[in-house]
Amino acid sequence: MLSMSQPASYERSILAVVAGVACASQPRSAPPQPEPVRMNVAAVGVPGGCAARAAGHTSDVGCYLTAVEPLSADASYPVYWYLHTFPSRTAAENARPVRGTIVESFGKVWLFTMAQDTWRPPSGEFVARVGPIPLTPGKSYTVRYMEATFTPGMHTAPHRHPGPEAWFVLTGAQCLETPDGVTVVRAGQSAVVREGPPMLLSGVGTQVRRALVLVVHDSSLPWTAPAHDWNAKGLCPK
Repeated sequence: MLSMSQPASYERSILAVVAGVACASQPRSAPPQPEPVRMNVAAVGVPGGCAARAAGHTSDVGCYLTAVEPLSADASYPVYWYLHTFPSRTAAENARPVRGTIVESFGKVWLFTMAQDTWRPPSGEFVARVGPIPLTPGKSYTVRYMEATFTPGMHTAPHRHPGPEAWFVLTGAQCLETPDGVTVVRAGQSAVVREGPPMLLSGVGTQVRRALVLVVHDSSLPWTAPAHDWNAKGLCPK
């Protein structure tokens, strides 16, 4: 019996080896590759949605939230958005008025203040005064501060705000299209858009657009809403 089982075992081993070699020699299909990420901001909005906290996203493309505050400035008088930088958070704390907001954004410590045109901090490096911000006296407002990084050609979905929006552009350029036309803002410049109109914002030119963003909205309403009733005409430059 032993002499008969040994050849059978040997034959089975040889067949297994041959089958293995045959399988190995067959062409193998490459593993499926993930689809490239396409930033379809026209359909799904900007990464971060201007709602994710900016901490940890400073170098990321998209829009991120840096602070939310109730507006305490008196809207009976023209209100401006003041931007100052400080060497440290402690220095900003020492200079901050009651209604100032300290934000760390794009590698700097900022003091943002909503105040009248005569306001000045006791220290800090002046960067910009944006405004006046068009507000309605007696209305309760919430101030929403954000940072945004757009690559050239990147754009938001059509949307609107129940309050004015303002920008200060640090690098690159942006274009805002509304039914009233287009506004191009470049590095070192600012712009304000009034409450209500549908809008589409895009990065233009050849450089990455980085901007500090402000929306002052009616506290009883969501800060933004899609504008399904309007389509941009594509008037912004490339």
